[in-house]
Amino acid sequence: MEIDLALLADAATIDGSGKLNILGVFDRVSASAFPAQHGRMAMVLRFAAGLPESGPHEVGIRLSSPDGVEVLRLDGEMQLAP
Repeated sequence: MEIDLALLADAATIDGSGKLNILGVFDRVSASAFPAQHGRMAMVLRFAAGLPESGPHEVGIRLSSPDGVEVLRLDGEMQLAP
């Protein structure tokens, strides 16, 4: 399995036909001081996988400060349909 797409945006949705809609893609995130808070942001991840990789997979996302300190950790599971 590989990450096919990874980005931050103002918003992201999947419509009724399964089409991914992304609004306001960030090319950088900056702040005058750290820690900083951003009002709202969507993280978009799309994975490419082959049939043998179907089934459950653990996913972990870590966000770190500029000096490497972990500030956010998200752990979960996703199910890849055959």
